[in-house]
Amino acid sequence: MIEILKQLGFSALGVILLTLLFLVGKEVWGIVKAKRLQSLHDTLSKMLDELDHRISEFYLPMYQRLITMESLFNVTRSWLNTKSEYHNSILNIKSSNSRALRNIVVRRFFLPLNTGIENLILNQLYHKVSTDDTDYSKLLFHYTMWRALEEAIINDEIESYSASDLLTFPAEEAEKQKRCCRELLEKQNTLRKKIIKLEKVLFHWIPKS
Repeated sequence: MIEILKQLGFSALGVILLTLLFLVGKEVWGIVKAKRLQSLHDTLSKMLDELDHRISEFYLPMYQRLITMESLFNVTRSWLNTKSEYHNSILNIKSSNSRALRNIVVRRFFLPLNTGIENLILNQLYHKVSTDDTDYSKLLFHYTMWRALEEAIINDEIESYSASDLLTFPAEEAEKQKRCCRELLEKQNTLRKKIIKLEKVLFHWIPKS
């Protein structure tokens, strides 16, 4: 570069000044570039932290419960007879209570999961993202109503109930929630990849001391 400047007729002092100006400009550009990259990195990191929190506190716990419930339902529905009743003999259960298997399925399998989902909706719904079109009020109504009836049986307030129309499971809303959770997990993974890639570029642009 110096030889080129000399050939263009620049004096020695001019060459020195232009060289210094080039070096300073290069250094300033590196600092500006690094600051821009750092600002972008900080923004993406903040977005990822917020998304991580929403997923871990609300979306993933609910998703996991819905998936577990679906698996349990697929297994336990084969235990029903033609009258949609559970009989202890299906699992060779020995008990004086003819409803032992029914109580195990309802109270030990589904009730804890249902109550968990109910509590998540009541206490963590503020984590809902704007792109989530799930109607959580329908899910909440189902789980609250179902739990209340089951607790009434447990407390010997009623013997049984028949409310199939009232307790129709809002499967469409459950699918919306699961789909939204999967989309958020994909977004989370994409953000992580962007941050890792940006950190590599940022390392290149950080001025070396």
